[in-house]
Amino acid sequence: MTRYILICMVLLTGKSYPQEEYKMAQGFYNLSKIEVASGIYLLENKTFFYYASFGNVDLKVFGNYKIHNDSSLTFQPDKELMQEFYIYGTTTDQNDSIILDYRKPFDEQFENLTVNNIPFPEFNSDKNTVSISIKRPNYNRLNFEYFSSPNRKEDFSLQVAKNVTELLIFHNYYAKMVRSFSKDSFMIKKGGLINNHQKASKKEIPEEVIDQVNAFIEKRRNDNTLNRKEKTFKKLIITTNTVY
Repeated sequence: MTRYILICMVLLTGKSYPQEEYKMAQGFYNLSKIEVASGIYLLENKTFFYYASFGNVDLKVFGNYKIHNDSSLTFQPDKELMQEFYIYGTTTDQNDSIILDYRKPFDEQFENLTVNNIPFPEFNSDKNTVSISIKRPNYNRLNFEYFSSPNRKEDFSLQVAKNVTELLIFHNYYAKMVRSFSKDSFMIKKGGLINNHQKASKKEIPEEVIDQVNAFIEKRRNDNTLNRKEKTFKKLIITTNTVY
């Protein structure tokens, strides 16, 4: 009986110790520096929220984090934040063709987007959005290609429902920044977070702030609609071969 109790205690201890690390890590870490307002919230539920504001950039990243045995941290942002494009769709009475509107990206290299080998028109100073209309393809599948760098072509695809006849396409300006953040190096030691030789002390956060962070993340994850042209567009699922 005593042996059984000891085994149970060891198992319980083994399960609770890792969670204790996340409880101790929970807090706010100010990573701000000259001309950059930045910080990260680590929550006991293994969720994180990171922000950075500089120039015209207002980066917000959230997802899950992991504490390793060597006190290093790895971050896995929500995959949608790392997608290169967002596409929204709506339905109309017409169903034999699909209208695609592409909003001008901030980064010029992403302007050359093609769908099913059909290029979008060129942007100019008078056009913030370019459009094409294509005949509904076999199996309702759209294949997109673009250049992620001058010499590197990427692709992704989209399976649309039969009643989706109009699409809005946006380039995700922050995708590269989010992916870069996910590869950054962090260590957590003695109540502080170390990143690129910068150490940030932990600031305890009250329950109301924890609730606000969780609520913000939940809202962003469920924010899947856009209202344009007096219509409601819903975010569609993109298939990509790229692993983030």
